[in-house]
Amino acid sequence: MSPERQARHHQRGRGERQITFRFGVDDLARTSFAYSPLQEAAFSLRSWRDPARYPHQRPWLRRLRPAFDRQDTELLAALVTPRLWVPDFLTPRPVRARSTFAEELALLRATPPELLAPEFAAA
Repeated sequence: MSPERQARHHQRGRGERQITFRFGVDDLARTSFAYSPLQEAAFSLRSWRDPARYPHQRPWLRRLRPAFDRQDTELLAALVTPRLWVPDFLTPRPVRARSTFAEELALLRATPPELLAPEFAAA
């Protein structure tokens, strides 16, 4: 990773830390601020995989556990590795700031199969 992209930690008052990122022009050109319902759903799988790591998510995990347990979740569980990695194809870059879940599922369905194998191999 280039020095421009490395995060630097700065000590602040009372043990607080500030993270500073240095981006080059190319990095900024690829940066976007958008909400992705599919990404939220994909990353929520981490909470199911390792709830102890996400204490702030425990209330909704407890509330939704009965519904989650009634689903066939074997494939979903397999998509999150023990080290909590989620394949990139499950988190495509949003095409606009507020994409809908249906729009993002359509993008996911359109993912060429040849892009999937390297992602699974990386897991």
